[in-house]
Amino acid sequence: MKLHKLLCLVLALCLVLCACGKKDEPEAPPEEKEEEISYDIVNPLTGEVLEEDISENRPFAFVINNLKAATPQCGISKADIIYEVPVEGGITRMVAIFQDISDVGAIGSIRSARPYLVDIALAYDSVFIHAGGSDQAYTDMKNKDVLHFDGVNGSRGTDIFYRDAERRQTAGYEHSLFTSSDLIEEIIYPMDDIRLTHEDGYKFDQTYETDLDLQGEAANSIIAQITSSKSTSFEYDAESQTYKIFEYDKEYTDGNTDQQVSAKNVIFISTDISRVSGDSAGRLSVRTTGEGTGYFAYNGEIIPIKWSRDSYSDQFEYFTQDGSPLALGRGNAYVCVMYSDDDVSYSAE
Repeated sequence: MKLHKLLCLVLALCLVLCACGKKDEPEAPPEEKEEEISYDIVNPLTGEVLEEDISENRPFAFVINNLKAATPQCGISKADIIYEVPVEGGITRMVAIFQDISDVGAIGSIRSARPYLVDIALAYDSVFIHAGGSDQAYTDMKNKDVLHFDGVNGSRGTDIFYRDAERRQTAGYEHSLFTSSDLIEEIIYPMDDIRLTHEDGYKFDQTYETDLDLQGEAANSIIAQITSSKSTSFEYDAESQTYKIFEYDKEYTDGNTDQQVSAKNVIFISTDISRVSGDSAGRLSVRTTGEGTGYFAYNGEIIPIKWSRDSYSDQFEYFTQDGSPLALGRGNAYVCVMYSDDDVSYSAE
């Protein structure tokens, strides 16, 4: 018994000594994990994450006046894609495309359609908004079954248009026609006999990447000579990682916000552009199908690219020089449709 008690006493003493020698150690902080972004629901025209899936909705495409007298344009800073395209007289016109027009506000001023502007809108299965158009544009809209709303020669849906009193006084009647996101949602959305969603099986097939590395040439400053008398400039802003846009020797601003418009992706596509034979107004023919070359600028770098489009109902496809599909960065895009690659100049400064 004495030996048993002695062993118990020794064991108890060892336990006490072990307990006393053990210090409280602080718990290791939990490992910080980078927040993972789910790209399950995205804007198909930008690759940006959305809270609600609106990919089945048809975008809206607006023909926007781009004469100096018509600036600043309204609503364009919220466009997902802006095309700047030559028209007659050495000027340019915009096709501004919105996947979601809610909360855009005023949009315009709205101008007339041309056949190739119609075809650009068709590349996105868009609802087309314009104010008048050439005879050929009207023929094409009829033959290609384009859902469009016309602020000049239209009948149904013309209540979405209005004349801005201040613009009418300061810029002139032809530069005063506008629409708005509120009017479109109020008047067009309730129409039950038009198609406002894509048909089954439709897919806008463009790849986007978050950390896109072009490995191209430095291009912090870019000038696009779109016509002989109209150029557009792009200055890369490292802070926002976008290209700030300039035209008419000033910042390209949105009249709704007075803020300068910028683009994450800038695309230049060259194509065949010629004057329509016998057209007294000097209207142009601009090829929007087939193949061509161009440039793509992103994050202060630029690379040569190729573009392709099989028919007016297909989307534009872009490729690197080796023929691989071109991924765009997540964000909006500005596309210049041009006569030649040689009309694009850029520098590292």
